[in-house]
Amino acid sequence: MRVLMLIHSLRRGGAERVCLNLALGLAQQGDEVEVLSWVDVDEYQDSEYLSIGRQHLVAVSEYQWVRSIPRDAKRLRRYVDLFKPDVIQIHTPNMVWLAAWTLLKEPCVQVLHGYSSITFRGSWKALAYKVISRIAYRSLNLKTVVVAEPMANLASTYYGIRINNVSVINNGVDLSKFRPASITNGQKRTVIMIGTLSELKGQLLGVEAFRRLLETSPGATLLIVGDGPDMDCLNDAVTKYGLFNRIQLLGRRSDIPELLTKSSVLWHLSRMEAMPVTVLEAMATGVPVIGFRVRGVRDTVQDKITGHLVAHGDIEAVAEKTSRLFAQKDEWEAFSKRSRLIAETRFSVETMILQHRKVLEEIAVCHEQ
Repeated sequence: MRVLMLIHSLRRGGAERVCLNLALGLAQQGDEVEVLSWVDVDEYQDSEYLSIGRQHLVAVSEYQWVRSIPRDAKRLRRYVDLFKPDVIQIHTPNMVWLAAWTLLKEPCVQVLHGYSSITFRGSWKALAYKVISRIAYRSLNLKTVVVAEPMANLASTYYGIRINNVSVINNGVDLSKFRPASITNGQKRTVIMIGTLSELKGQLLGVEAFRRLLETSPGATLLIVGDGPDMDCLNDAVTKYGLFNRIQLLGRRSDIPELLTKSSVLWHLSRMEAMPVTVLEAMATGVPVIGFRVRGVRDTVQDKITGHLVAHGDIEAVAEKTSRLFAQKDEWEAFSKRSRLIAETRFSVETMILQHRKVLEEIAVCHEQ
């Protein structure tokens, strides 16, 4: 089976990682896979991904949303004609618009990685986006895959389609890469946050929560992994509070598995998620998660079973739950074991790849008939 995967770019992020892991897994099963990004941003030079064929349509300097669509649709058409895919898998909503403008007749599957593109906010702009997205959806006769169960109804309503046209396939992680942590991690008092540094991901809230944590756990350390628009603000906050010895801004890192094994708690303080890969990686490592009770996080973290959920913005509760987890070795160990077990039974990358391949194969066969 020849599979073409479309994505806006390959910046560091959960959707991009899922896309590349799928490409790698399908290729290992004998499929011919190419990943085509709209713009030439590729931050995945990890050795494990170098075997994946990757191309792009335009340089970042040439890209202009929405003006780029007519020109780049021609480039996409040429590439599709050259690669001749049996099925196309689309990983970002704006690529659906481009594919529809291209008038693709090849069978297409859309993978929705987040809520933002299927959440109607009531403005005229949001209404226009919704109408255009519905037109694009019907033009391509899309099959839709969502990464979390609660997304299915929202996708059905947003696109005006039947719920049985939406498949749910949970994200998965490589369990062999993320080994269970030692029970001594519970005494390390190291908190880690992983993700794009932005208001959405909540690292600045993490700094405030960490200040409160130090009142009861003065030996704690906070590792913040990632890069993004909030980097300068975070540096300013660390400077302002004199926390250079306690908060480490590590930037982008390729050794996430190793960093997790050295951590005792993951803070995931996002405002909204779908199925956060970082949380799954922590669970696979047996690292308890403390996060806000918001979409995506509450669908992944089981409160008082694999970690703790608190109200959005309640940094006092984040600090209190973390301090308690540091102090109670038995609770930390129970959370750790349950997290790994759930990751093994629900969130393996092998299961994710098999389920996606089944959908792709079914669509390709139906198209041939």
